[in-house]
Amino acid sequence: MTPYLPITPQQIADQAVEAAAAGAAILHLHARIPETGAPPQDPKLYEQFVPEIRDQCDAILNITTGGGLGMPLDERLAAARWAEPELASMNMGSVNFNISSAAARISEFKNDWKKRIWKGPRISSCPTPSPKSNMRCAR
Repeated sequence: MTPYLPITPQQIADQAVEAAAAGAAILHLHARIPETGAPPQDPKLYEQFVPEIRDQCDAILNITTGGGLGMPLDERLAAARWAEPELASMNMGSVNFNISSAAARISEFKNDWKKRIWKGPRISSCPTPSPKSNMRCAR
């Protein structure tokens, strides 16, 4: 994981406020578990930085609903429902998280959750993708 990614609630708040001070009009926010960097949608984590950001700047807050592989819709929406932001992301379509070609170049993962997301699960079969699609299937 890059050392430039804010992981703790204070780092997230500080970088968001700095971005707004530098001219950012919209702040797209993800919470992280400080010990691992995992990206849950637990409102309790967002409670630790969203109020501080709101108090210190007037940027539009965009709470992610991106979730991850296997995360149910209610869990993905939990933080946005709690925060009631001006804006929330919305993933359309099948949300194919196929990053296996990038994962193939990683020999060691710092955290187990990253390996699960980057390495699997694989699609055992799939329809013929459209010419514009970059979807690849494991056979």
